[in-house]
Amino acid sequence: MPDLVSCCAVAVDGSDSSMEAVAWACRLTQPNGRIIMVDIQDFTPLYAEMGMTPFSGGPNIDVDQISEDWNRAADSIKETAMRLVTQAGCVGEWHVRTMEPGDGSPAALFAKVAAEHQAELILVGQHHGSTRIEGLFGSFPRWLVAHSHLPVLIVPIPSHASQ
Repeated sequence: MPDLVSCCAVAVDGSDSSMEAVAWACRLTQPNGRIIMVDIQDFTPLYAEMGMTPFSGGPNIDVDQISEDWNRAADSIKETAMRLVTQAGCVGEWHVRTMEPGDGSPAALFAKVAAEHQAELILVGQHHGSTRIEGLFGSFPRWLVAHSHLPVLIVPIPSHASQ
């Protein structure tokens, strides 16, 4: 059996693949090891859409309501992920980081958080969005594989999720 890591970082957004990444982190982290779970709050696409609307009108975006909804969903995701980690006998740490100017991409911010917490390994769920969009703009896992200074494990979408 390979050596287990003492600390890993997992990108968690509540998707099936991110929860599968948490489950893999539990298997790869030694007992009482730390699993750093990071949820990136990125509202920059909303602000970009708001900035591109003419003064005469456009989408009515209530950022405060969107933020409240996001926080409510994040609390539920955190509860599920922490339960998985605790049941595996590991120590879970939950971190929410909000994208700020200068952070680069969400993946870059996640890699920074992983490094800040001395993670030895990064786990991320497989991207399950549009292949066309991913090819044009890159994806979270692709950025990590290309730019991270830590080993990256991309966990596939669980087979039961596609059925």
